[in-house]
Amino acid sequence: MTGAARGRIEELITRLDGGPDPGAVKLPPSGGEEEELARDRPPRVLALITAHTHQARASYHCVRRRRYLRELVVGSTIDPPQEAALLTVGADADGLASLRLRTLPAVAREDKTCGPEPAVTALEFQRTMARLQREPDCRPLFQPADRLLAPDCQELERPMTLSQRLEALSRSQGPTSPAGIKAAQVVRTRHLLSCLCRGGSCQPPPGAMDLTDDEQYVAFLVARLKAGSAARPREQWEQELTCLSWAASAIQQHKAAGMGMADALRCAFDDGTLAAAKDYVATLKRGECR
Repeated sequence: MTGAARGRIEELITRLDGGPDPGAVKLPPSGGEEEELARDRPPRVLALITAHTHQARASYHCVRRRRYLRELVVGSTIDPPQEAALLTVGADADGLASLRLRTLPAVAREDKTCGPEPAVTALEFQRTMARLQREPDCRPLFQPADRLLAPDCQELERPMTLSQRLEALSRSQGPTSPAGIKAAQVVRTRHLLSCLCRGGSCQPPPGAMDLTDDEQYVAFLVARLKAGSAARPREQWEQELTCLSWAASAIQQHKAAGMGMADALRCAFDDGTLAAAKDYVATLKRGECR
């Protein structure tokens, strides 16, 4: 953050630590008795919760030379790995106030998820994809574009530096003009909605098929999630949409390596390069910093 923004946040944390008398915790430049009183006051702010990096992480900050404060960053529900977060507050084994943040990925991959929260496993998602692949209306989703053989998953998921990503994107054979990109998006959307409404089980709104009306598109998906359809119950809609969404988010991570939707549906559910679930703890205790 900029110096001014950081200063405002530190001022808020210091004021909250000090309780109802903000003046009691302002630290004069020269130190002295007021500073000592402020330092003796036990802190009250457990942690700083933010969500600005798209991936969960944690770090410590020194707040106005008075105390360390842990920042816990919540991940993203749309960027890989798609995850929510469970926040709990209570006393730890030593009786100190503590805060725990545990991320909950949409897909529970082996050795990549922690905690007893219910989740759909990667194996269950792979079975869902195998079932969809057998549906005639879904087959276009699983056909790699302009390739006879699908590339190896590890090759598509390899780590790449920023310069490597930029170089790969510059060599991309895909459309580069806004009109060309939009046309490709329309084709992918039609394949997706044809699969979701396979066998005439539902009717997408006209605007959703050509991306001219985002509100209709969102309303259609939300309605399916709430009520399902005559052919498929709500739980099946939820699992299929979550599965397809996870695959689509993986493309964002690996598109520079050439991953497409067909590749993601094949590779993404046991992708070892997507971050594992995180489990962070912040404890309320005094500790001076410089």
